[in-house]
Amino acid sequence: MILCRTKEIINKHSKSVGIKLAMCLITYSLIIVCNLVNRQDGMWNGPYLFAGNWVLSIGRWAIRYLDCFLFGIHVNPIMTIGTLLLFVLGTEILIGIFRIAVGSWKDYLISMLFLCNMVVCISLSYLYTSAIYGLAFLIGMLCVKCIIDSAKRKCLLFVGSVCLALVMGLYQSYLGCIVLTVAIYLIVMIKGSCELGEISRFVLRVIIVGLAGLCLYEIILHLNLWFFKVSISAYNGADQISLQAILSNLLPSVKRTYAEFYKYLIGKSYSWNAFPNEVQKIIFGIFLIYYIILWGGTSFKSKMHRLLWILLGLLLPLAANITFVLAPQSAFLEQQTAPMALMVSMAVVLLLNVSLRKTIFPNAVIAALSVVLLYGTAYQTLIDQEAMREGTVASETMAQNIFQSLIESGCYSPEKRCALIGTPSNNPLFYVTPIYNKANLYARVGGPWWESALNSWSWGGIFHYRLGVNILTSYDEEYEELLKTEEVKKMPVYPCEGFIREINGIIVIRVS
Repeated sequence: MILCRTKEIINKHSKSVGIKLAMCLITYSLIIVCNLVNRQDGMWNGPYLFAGNWVLSIGRWAIRYLDCFLFGIHVNPIMTIGTLLLFVLGTEILIGIFRIAVGSWKDYLISMLFLCNMVVCISLSYLYTSAIYGLAFLIGMLCVKCIIDSAKRKCLLFVGSVCLALVMGLYQSYLGCIVLTVAIYLIVMIKGSCELGEISRFVLRVIIVGLAGLCLYEIILHLNLWFFKVSISAYNGADQISLQAILSNLLPSVKRTYAEFYKYLIGKSYSWNAFPNEVQKIIFGIFLIYYIILWGGTSFKSKMHRLLWILLGLLLPLAANITFVLAPQSAFLEQQTAPMALMVSMAVVLLLNVSLRKTIFPNAVIAALSVVLLYGTAYQTLIDQEAMREGTVASETMAQNIFQSLIESGCYSPEKRCALIGTPSNNPLFYVTPIYNKANLYARVGGPWWESALNSWSWGGIFHYRLGVNILTSYDEEYEELLKTEEVKKMPVYPCEGFIREINGIIVIRVS
């Protein structure tokens, strides 16, 4: 019976999964072929890495065990293809949740809007943690599926709770994907033939899974903290998360969820779409008008149904950015935008769901605008990948020439620490095309992180993992002190004579 059921599932989804994975491989072929990583942690950390106490201190207890399963090895193309497969499988569950025909044009359109988004591109550029993001998305969608199916099988409430705890233990930002999908599913229920009693029972199951999952996460986290003798870090205010902090910051946090929601969709915070902001405003303006007219203009089972529909529609930004409420001091980084990226697909899910009940014309308009969005989204990921490639080539060339100069000047020694002051992009020899400046900041390899020792980390990554050269970089404190000295400030920059100098026992190379 189980084998027959498994065979049936494979036969049903294999073609869809294969086509989506092939489309993803084409979209992200530059990352795979050129072994690209981002300018940040992707450059600093190599292909062999085990998660340690740092990730545990920020609440991500599950990463340590995933790295053990992977033997600490994170290499292309296996890791990238595996991560893409995890994301694809997550969209398969998502499509099933909303009862969209597997392998239909709507399936591919809705799925690829998410799979071609910047958030997947940056996830792949963190080669050493890419599988974490893909797994968090897949398990998050599985969590929602368990909540829905638990109406008939109560044991799935426990499975859903475990899934939620795992998502939180992998990457907390993907909690927003769970909450957003639940909110969209509720909107579909309200507009469908569901009675208030059925809706309330679903909400009750959501609350049970939510509370049980968060409690399970806290229990496992604190057991790990106790076992490994680690304290919660102050990073992004992780050590100050409490009910009191959430309540005291509630109004600013809620305001922030709506502000970030708007800025993301129009491309003001991050360039997730290659089209200008004005084009995105027009498309989402049309989406909003269609949503109000097509959904709001039709009949509801009761006034309560209509009230719930309005309330949930207004709360969607809060659902997508729920982590801002739970962790008021958290940042909003590119890799944390998965719920926002999913919101684009969810908008299409809602509009195509209702427009089929009307006429072909609204359906065609939404489909056409969605294809335009997909086109722009795919091109933005290509822009980011090309920026990573150009920056990597330029940085590697500069690093190779600098190393050659160190050898020729007799300054190189594997025992002596080196401090490379400045970044490749600020040097006049650094050449890239205009594409580079159209990319998101994470993709601008060779660009400055900020004027601090983190620039030294990036240089270390270029020498160690891109060139395979054994260079001992300076300590953070030494780097910071060198930045303040007048002698370093007056040094000529590479490739001018005197750009290499020994100061206080450290080989200083002035790049910019």
